[in-house]
Amino acid sequence: MKKIPRILVIDDENDICVFLKNILSEEGYEVLTALSVEKGIETVSLNRPDIVLIDKNIPAMSGIDGLTRIRDIDRNAVVIVMTAYGSMESAKHAMELGAFDYITKPFDLDYVKAVIKNSLRARPGASVSGTASGCRMTARDGEGTASRQAARNQPLLEGVQPLKK
Repeated sequence: MKKIPRILVIDDENDICVFLKNILSEEGYEVLTALSVEKGIETVSLNRPDIVLIDKNIPAMSGIDGLTRIRDIDRNAVVIVMTAYGSMESAKHAMELGAFDYITKPFDLDYVKAVIKNSLRARPGASVSGTASGCRMTARDGEGTASRQAARNQPLLEGVQPLKK
């Protein structure tokens, strides 16, 4: 029986959690949500999700601090940072800390789905090769594959501009 990939969405905005849970559940994923980084860390410890989508700007403990804690708990968890206030510096910093990708809000749903599919292929310990959204990646080793992939994708981020409200 094929394992259904488990995704954890950590965002202090319940509407974002519900929206992503509905969209990703329709794609066939098991989706968990947490409204705080602390609750998200607890969920990672108990449920070991394959992918964690975490908002960068959450009160009390930031998503960047959460990224570090999640990677300490589960080195194989693929963490994708989300933010409405993106910059090249913060994207680079998140990726240096082990984020697989950095997604800006509002979401391009096709892009989010492609990043999730790519991250499953690149998950450390995976033994699959794949092509999606024009990116070729092969994940074979136990550490660093996602970070190397993120570094290769760095030029793609150079055109990303924060949204003005």
